Amino acid sequence: YNLPDEGFVFCSFNTLYKVDPIIFQTWMNVLRRVPGSVLWMQPSKEGVPLLRSEVVAKGVDPTRLRSLPWLEEEEHLGVKSLCQAQTPYGLGSQY
Repeated sequence: YNLPDEGFVFCSFNTLYKVDPIIFQTWMNVLRRVPGSVLWMQPSKEGVPLLRSEVVAKGVDPTRLRSLPWLEEEEHLGVKSLCQAQTPYGLGSQY
């Protein structure tokens, strides 16, 4: 999945309309403070360039944003990660 062997994988599997600007800024702050970490998101193909430009605008290396294909639930559970629910949204039935 092109995830790092070392470091931490933060995840947000929400659709892009649920990405709140304040929460996104918080994620960027976390990435800057946690060396070797990445943020794994699953945006639409059209959303990837927008997210990458926002990451760069926030001063974070765009390679730390990972856009990966959708995985089945059991595959998600095999990845060392911290899934981040976004207020007012929860993780739903994902887990």
